[in-house]
Amino acid sequence: MARLIGSPIATVRSWGASGSSEARKRVMNPSARRLLFILLALQRDGHDLDEIRAEARRLEREYLGDENI
Repeated sequence: MARLIGSPIATVRSWGASGSSEARKRVMNPSARRLLFILLALQRDGHDLDEIRAEARRLEREYLGDENI
């Protein structure tokens, strides 16, 4: 998953941790975590995540405009 989102493994592991205050600051919200697992499922099924990311960026620019990105 770390490779999928471009984060260090320590950061990804800290999302599940809650012992230290530093770990609690990095806890991923449930919606973001679900979206990451959706991306992981798509990747495992052979979908091209780079293509999906590019399309998502195009949609983001279309809906939000360049100044909000």
